[in-house]
Amino acid sequence: MVSKKNKINQPITTAQKLGSVVKSARDIMRTDKGLNGELDRLPQLTWIMFLKLLDDSEKLHEVEAELEGISYKPTIQPPYRWRDWAANENFTGDRLKSFINNDEAISPDGTKGAGLLAYLRNLKSKTGRDHADVIAKVFKDVTNRMISGTLLWDVLSKVNDIHFDKSEEVNLLSTLYESMLKEMRDAAGDSGEFYTPRPVVRFIVQVMEPKLGETIFDPACGTGGFLVEAYEYLKKNCSAQDWQILQKSIIGGEAKSLPLMLAHMSLLLHGFEYPDIDDGNSLRFTLSEMGEKDWVDVILTNPPFGGEEEDRIKINFPPDRQTKETAFLFLQLIMRRLRQRPKPGRAAVVFPNGVLFGDGICAKLRLVNDINVPFQLDRDAVRRGETHVHEALREALVNSLIHADHISTRPLVVTKFTNSFLFYNPGRLRISLEQLYDGGISDPRNPNLQKMFQMLGLGEKAGSGFGKILRAWKEQQWFYPLVSEELDLEMTSVALPMVSLIPENVEKELREIIGDNYCELTELDRIILVLAHQFGDICNSDIQCYRREHPRDIGDCLKRLVNNGWLERSGRGRGTYYALVIQQQSDLVALLPSSEHYEPSSEHYEPSSEHYGLSSEHYKRLKDIAVPVCEKSRVDQELVERVILELCSEHYLALRTLADLLNRKPDSIRNHYLSLMLDRGLIELRYPEQLNHPQQAYKTVSSPNRDLL
Repeated sequence: MVSKKNKINQPITTAQKLGSVVKSARDIMRTDKGLNGELDRLPQLTWIMFLKLLDDSEKLHEVEAELEGISYKPTIQPPYRWRDWAANENFTGDRLKSFINNDEAISPDGTKGAGLLAYLRNLKSKTGRDHADVIAKVFKDVTNRMISGTLLWDVLSKVNDIHFDKSEEVNLLSTLYESMLKEMRDAAGDSGEFYTPRPVVRFIVQVMEPKLGETIFDPACGTGGFLVEAYEYLKKNCSAQDWQILQKSIIGGEAKSLPLMLAHMSLLLHGFEYPDIDDGNSLRFTLSEMGEKDWVDVILTNPPFGGEEEDRIKINFPPDRQTKETAFLFLQLIMRRLRQRPKPGRAAVVFPNGVLFGDGICAKLRLVNDINVPFQLDRDAVRRGETHVHEALREALVNSLIHADHISTRPLVVTKFTNSFLFYNPGRLRISLEQLYDGGISDPRNPNLQKMFQMLGLGEKAGSGFGKILRAWKEQQWFYPLVSEELDLEMTSVALPMVSLIPENVEKELREIIGDNYCELTELDRIILVLAHQFGDICNSDIQCYRREHPRDIGDCLKRLVNNGWLERSGRGRGTYYALVIQQQSDLVALLPSSEHYEPSSEHYEPSSEHYGLSSEHYKRLKDIAVPVCEKSRVDQELVERVILELCSEHYLALRTLADLLNRKPDSIRNHYLSLMLDRGLIELRYPEQLNHPQQAYKTVSSPNRDLL
């Protein structure tokens, strides 16, 4: 009993009192029929507390001005101050509700004028950077959702017990407010966009180490979490002389009215005098018109993702980078607004893993989990779980991320086949192929990503990463990695075949094709034929990756193989490609990798359009249909698909035929158009049960109306 008595007599702390006041106000709001859940209650409580905070702040300024003997003009004039209407016991019920809600209303002193919210929305200062402008910005979309004027008065009475002119209560309330924001995030469920976990925000700010005098920007600040943490981080080492610099260093942007109001409230509670938060969409400005005046030193943000922007926002970005996906647009904005000189800016951004890394570390694990290569022993003769091949594949993945053009709308694709890998990157090489294979030179498109991977122990020093891949493939006596560029698509591919240079079964098949002349082939002849066998289409520069002969000597060899009828040629100039000609139906297709990318059958085992009954007149008509695509290096995807549908409307056409008609590489046609059109049911395969059939071809799927005819 003694302990219980002592417990009862213990004084109530400020934190307990404040928590009780806020809880009581929220309990009252739960009984009002106009509020549904925390997503309604917290905004309502926020704007009410906001006005109490402003009034208490005005009282402090009035006292300071009186002590200094100067006049003070309050931002909010009577009868719109909190003390005039919210603390007036004779002004309750419907009179109170009408005064708050209506554009015109009777004020507590009996005069007729603008309603409270209407008055606050129309506040304006001469400079445009004053408390009046903050208030107008915050209240531009605020409405009173409480139906009962009596319950509204009860809430006001509870909030009236909070004293924002006492530093202890303000500090405690800021902490309490953070917990309410978290509750709101939890209540929002899938639509929650109001709160980034504070430990994550604090960690990011500490890692970025913003400095006093640097401009810190959050283009999608939400409730202001990053701005508050940056402010608290800098305030620790801020002297009285630095106060104005600190206030001007932190800026943000937030287009939605609710998080905008919550951000202002949070910053004001933490001592910010004038929160500089733009209330428009940060993406509304034309990217190309942004210059040095828009640069900032640090960007900390968790932009919205998964949503889409309207067309008028999309056109603010370069034509080749336009997308409705919000995350990609914010990524471009961030890169544009970061300071470039004299000291480059830095950014920490919370993005879903799909923006840069696909499935993240899982992709790396899937990449190497079943690689069949001999194990190695360490110095103590203990089996190592990772070989040079594992290291090389990890290096290939990291290289793809470092050198990819992440602003491009084309995806970064890593494809794993039974006996090969393909890394397909947006963006062309920034050094020559010769420099890449020789090593020692590196020009990464994303140097900060490279630094990050090196800190994690995943990336090699500049210029040595690709050499690691070459070393591993040479140790296994596999075909060398083949790097090529698709100029029309601005893409780079790295093919890593895990196939012996001249497997016995391949040599046997080539002997059957070439016949008695096989023994007369030079070593270069054999390597070229094997490369054509493995990759389908090859060009002179591809062969240079495996041989040291002069390009002219390789060209002479290719010409001789074409004249002998063992290779067929397509294209011209630098776009000339060579493919193996099969003179008899054979089992060669079965010897090649089973994936579509390394499935040369649909390209090379249908040497001419005659196999599909195309007359020369019909083929000429097809060439006319293909003109809009074949005569241009860059064409809209929708136009290419329309042309393909028209070309394949009457006959099954092989990939090789389509590639010749459209003047594109077969791999490009298959990967970027045919595969997608098959998935959408626009075209069909001639042999759907045998994807690698040597006479595989494509035809437009008939519409229901055509079938009825």
